[in-house]
Amino acid sequence: MTDFTYKRISQEDAKKMMDTEKNLIILDVRTKEEFEEGHIKNAINIPNEDLYPYEYLDLDIEMDTPILVYCRSGHRSLTAS
Repeated sequence: MTDFTYKRISQEDAKKMMDTEKNLIILDVRTKEEFEEGHIKNAINIPNEDLYPYEYLDLDIEMDTPILVYCRSGHRSLTAS
C-alpha cells in the first residue's frame, strides 16, 4: 500500500508550491457554484461530495504527484485529503 502524506500548509507555502512545482495538481473541492465565482488559475474542480467513492474518478496521474487541495475555510479540503 502507498503511504500518503497529508500536510496542512500556509497560504504563503501554497503560493511557493504553485510557483516551483512543475507537476502540481491544484484541486478545488468547493461546489461548482463557488468555483465559478472565482478560483486559482489552472485548478481542477471536484466538489468534496463527488470525491467518494474515489475509485470512480478518472484521474490519470502518477502516485508521487503533489496535490494541493483547497476550499473556502479548510474543512472540506481536510476531509478530502
